[in-house]
Amino acid sequence: MLEERLKEVDQLYREFLQSRGFSKGMIALIGGGCVIAHGIERTTEDLDFLIYAEPYERLFPEFAQFLRERFADLKAHAASKDPADPVRHDVILLEGLPIKVDFLICAYRWEIEGLQQATQTPPFVEGTEIRLFPKPHLIALKLLAAGPQDRADVARLFALLSEGEVAEVHSLAKRIKREKLLKEVIGKTPTDLPPVPEPDL
Repeated sequence: MLEERLKEVDQLYREFLQSRGFSKGMIALIGGGCVIAHGIERTTEDLDFLIYAEPYERLFPEFAQFLRERFADLKAHAASKDPADPVRHDVILLEGLPIKVDFLICAYRWEIEGLQQATQTPPFVEGTEIRLFPKPHLIALKLLAAGPQDRADVARLFALLSEGEVAEVHSLAKRIKREKLLKEVIGKTPTDLPPVPEPDL
């Protein structure tokens, strides 16, 4: 089921890039789906993707238009201008597939760097261009969102990191000004974390 959904998303994005004349397209699984794919037991009700392509300024409006021509159940939200909003991305919410799909448009240089790093790894599903967002960069996204589940994900992902990845996480946390939050979260013991929900069977 997951593989089918990922192939559908990959086909949509590739068709969009080719038909609208975009280049340097990159797409990675983020969110709960990526956490699970990295080996953490939890559940998720949607699939989240981070995307980038050039010309960048046309990506959000034209991809939203492209999807509107194919799906009635779609919402597109421009990035919040509120400085209090921790994660400021243009977002496209697509509910026309069997599982809800969210597309986040890259908003930060370090996110593009994460996508570029991901392209050096094999596709998550063979025959697609979808990669897994690297664990350090996924942790950075989670630190920005900073909800209870995000914090739990950070703690569990952090336990899987190599020494080099740990250094990268600390560097990213400094760039996004979340060093204090990172220290608070990774200081928690496993018994302090929310219980892992039972998977849907």
